[in-house]
Amino acid sequence: RIDGGRWCCGKKMVKALPHLLSEIKRLNREIDKEHHRILQEKKTIEEKSGSSRLLKSTIKQGIKLATGVNIDQLQTQTGFVEFKSLTAKQSALQCNIVGTTDFMVASPAPDPRDIRWENVTVDKNNIRFKKMQCDAVLLTGTLFWSVVVTAITSISNLDRLAQWLPAWLIPEPGTFWYGLIQGYLHVVFLEALMLVLPMVLRFVGKKYIRFKTKSENDKFIFGWHFGYRVANLIIIILKRTKCMKH
Repeated sequence: RIDGGRWCCGKKMVKALPHLLSEIKRLNREIDKEHHRILQEKKTIEEKSGSSRLLKSTIKQGIKLATGVNIDQLQTQTGFVEFKSLTAKQSALQCNIVGTTDFMVASPAPDPRDIRWENVTVDKNNIRFKKMQCDAVLLTGTLFWSVVVTAITSISNLDRLAQWLPAWLIPEPGTFWYGLIQGYLHVVFLEALMLVLPMVLRFVGKKYIRFKTKSENDKFIFGWHFGYRVANLIIIILKRTKCMKH
């Protein structure tokens, strides 16, 4: 304990504990004051840059959703390992790599010519989500496909086309060529439409869904192209059956 009534070496002697407590309280007040000032400045900066930061965040999320790639950090869920022997490869395929189910999935690598290298960095969950979106849209399209088939059937009439085409292109009614063209005209129009459908599906799989392999894209095209052909067949059969009943 130090006597507070004496001077030593030009300094006033005070009691240590009360002095330290008062200094702690003073420093705490200054800390609180500085903390309040920092919070105010931070709030001011956030209010000024909040709209621009929100816009940047929205743009980043949009780019990630559209491309499947995080522009902040480039990483991929796809990796390739080359083995020197078939035994080592089979052992790697059959082992649990990290001890956690589905954490890392080992599968035989596709042929390098089958890989779309520009889509290797696309997130797998993003591909799965976009494929589900496209499947839902295309499935809904099959429900309304009868409208398209009916429209094509309605315009596949030589009498109707004669209003826009030159007369020399339309055979005389009742002739062999008139009956042949009239019978196959709607088939030609439907086939022309079905030729465009794989091109659209290929573009969607390559640019929107962004499959990592060409075989996945081909499987997607084949499945939905076959589905729409089956829809064509069912709609035509139902229309013929309805016409026969009438």
